[in-house]
Amino acid sequence: MNLLRGKSSADYVHTGEWAKKAITEAGKFCSVNVAASSADRNFAMCPRQPMWKLNPDSGYVHITSNETIGGIEYHWLPDTGGVPLVADMSSHILARPVDVAKYGLIYAGAQKISALLD
Repeated sequence: MNLLRGKSSADYVHTGEWAKKAITEAGKFCSVNVAASSADRNFAMCPRQPMWKLNPDSGYVHITSNETIGGIEYHWLPDTGGVPLVADMSSHILARPVDVAKYGLIYAGAQKISALLD
């Protein structure tokens, strides 16, 4: 709710099962705009940014940067203009350097991080 910054909607890019779970949870607190989806491609790719339909009045734009179930990963950084970019990096947060200044928030689930550390 804090990420909305008083706004009533958020943009989500639907790239698979983990994004779907995030969309469902966000829907409990705001109106969710699915700005792009790769469902029509069986979640086998990240939608190219020109295909995204972002709402400039959204509180944030959410991506799941690595969908382990479908095996896709962002290898580029989305440009969200002045809207904060939020990323679920649970599956690869410690796998490579990340310029955290480009994100409004990065989060990761502890159960996946502990597996990376083993």
